[in-house]
Amino acid sequence: MGYDRIMRGISVIVIAALASGAVADELPLIEVTVGDSIHTDVGVLRGMRCDDLKIIKVQLVTRDTSHNDFIVTGVEAGTTQCRVGTDVGMPYQVFDIRVLPAKPHR
Repeated sequence: MGYDRIMRGISVIVIAALASGAVADELPLIEVTVGDSIHTDVGVLRGMRCDDLKIIKVQLVTRDTSHNDFIVTGVEAGTTQCRVGTDVGMPYQVFDIRVLPAKPHR
């Protein structure tokens, strides 16, 4: 009887832990206007992959031995995602990128 109670208790704890982790964390958002550029320090991360290169132009520029800049320039309004850090087994960061339409000139 004691074993069954312990196993039920463990099952409840495991299910609760899984349920609480089921809500996805929000990714960092980079918001840029068409024609503008945003610089984001990504530390020592190297390499990048983006889903939709029609709406953005991206660069990864080394500032010094411990800082790289991820530069996103808006080309066309829309949304995409980019992963910075493509070395296998190394850290990485995924960004949501939102390109806003250029503001009309008055």
